[in-house]
Amino acid sequence: MRWENPKAHSKKSKKSKIKNNKLNQPARACSKPRANSEASGKKISPRKSRTPGADVSGKKLKGSGAKKPPAVAKKRPSRAKTWAAVPTKAEQLALARRLMAGNVPEVSLVESQRRAHVLAVIGEFERQLRVYRDAPYVGVKAAHRQPGTKEFAKWERVTALVEQSGVGAAQYVKAHFFWFDRWFNRAPRSYELGQREGKCPSLERVRLYQHEVSQGAVQATRDVSGPVSRTSTVPAEVKHANSERQLAQLMGAYDLDAESVLRMFSDNGDASAYFDRGWLRAHPVWQKIKQEGAR
Repeated sequence: MRWENPKAHSKKSKKSKIKNNKLNQPARACSKPRANSEASGKKISPRKSRTPGADVSGKKLKGSGAKKPPAVAKKRPSRAKTWAAVPTKAEQLALARRLMAGNVPEVSLVESQRRAHVLAVIGEFERQLRVYRDAPYVGVKAAHRQPGTKEFAKWERVTALVEQSGVGAAQYVKAHFFWFDRWFNRAPRSYELGQREGKCPSLERVRLYQHEVSQGAVQATRDVSGPVSRTSTVPAEVKHANSERQLAQLMGAYDLDAESVLRMFSDNGDASAYFDRGWLRAHPVWQKIKQEGAR
């Protein structure tokens, strides 16, 4: 006789009963049909499509986890340049060809005079800089003389201040060299000639310089010279005393006499690095060592 598990039989019978009940149930009635808009007199709005994270009305739900569209970064407007761009090599070559062909660009008289004034101020600054540094080959870069560059624009502002001060370019530049040498022990930089603000702007420096000239403290015709590098001269007595002290220290350190120490330095050729040459030539022991070496 075959044995069967009663629990497994009961589980199978329960499953079969549930399945049969589902099949025997009548079909559910469909949802209530929507009323005709013409019969009810109401306007039915079209159903909004559902999107992830939104309800039936299309509104976004809080905490739904839906990602926001990435924000588009607004591009900042570029600042307009206050000076014209430096012409490229192709533009320079095209300009040279037009000049060779006779197509010379027209420049107004006012523009040419303004450029001449700017170049005169640059030339005066360059001249006084060479005098101050005692270097005939120093000067400003070529871009400072090229119209349209930011360096040339700085010199245009300096030229405007020169005209506003009422003095010539030479006195204007000399005033800055005078005060910068006295205050800072250096020559002024190009942009410092066009300072309109600060504790002592450019026009105030010129006014103070004119006051010094009127008082007779400064000669207006004399250029400003830079600091001269002075070499300190040590007296011969001090050098000889240092050489004697050096010899005594070496004698005590090596426990040798003066002749052995000087002979050691004579053989190595380093005597002038430790002793003064004039003291060596006058020392009798050194003279004896040299005479023996000459024989």
